[in-house]
Amino acid sequence: MVLRPVTTVAGGVKRPRDPNTLSNYYNFVTTHITANLEIDFEKKVLVGGVVLKFKSVSDAESDEIVLDSRYVYYFSCGVLFNL
Repeated sequence: MVLRPVTTVAGGVKRPRDPNTLSNYYNFVTTHITANLEIDFEKKVLVGGVVLKFKSVSDAESDEIVLDSRYVYYFSCGVLFNL
């Protein structure tokens, strides 16, 4: 039997920690996603941009957001704070 660490997320829900990621998704909830993508069927790629808005659920204990980026090629990344 395999036991996985349990993570408490927003609303007190307890879920098993995903062992396949180094991200800290359990400290944040996504509040909004805006995607502007173009599909290149010949090259089999998506090109465009995505804006993610997050809200901390860890009482501001996290000072960084770690996202999975395996098999994702990106050219720039920025952070805007809406305090």
